[in-house]
Amino acid sequence: MASDSSIKFTIAFNDPDLDSEEPDEQAQRLVSELKQMDEVDEVDRVLDLNLSDSFS
Repeated sequence: MASDSSIKFTIAFNDPDLDSEEPDEQAQRLVSELKQMDEVDEVDRVLDLNLSDSFS
């Protein structure tokens, strides 16, 4: 019997060498690639509301 499983994961781009637009571009590219995979049913993007941590 086959069973369905759900996996959720979070990826954060914390490279200080990236300019302000690069993390967003990387995230968009990753979401696009994941959506093209047959094994992936759903991909959602959640924006980080804790941006203050990035500027500490």
